[in-house]
Amino acid sequence: NDSGEHEDERIRDLRSTIYGAGARVLGEPLWLQNEVDVVSPFVMQFDESFVDVNLGDLGIMYVFSDTAFFQCH
Repeated sequence: NDSGEHEDERIRDLRSTIYGAGARVLGEPLWLQNEVDVVSPFVMQFDESFVDVNLGDLGIMYVFSDTAFFQCH
């Protein structure tokens, strides 16, 4: 079904665009590595293009209501 393939492609493109943003607020985290089980609500994630901070090798900072940490390659 061509319409299903086209829809899948649009979803992949949208996800790629969102993942490439310098920061995201609310929703669910897009994990760089393995998913981490965090009990507190997700607030935001950002990378070095959003704020001048060392997050290792292309790292992403994950901010939750009571904790924050980063993952990198």
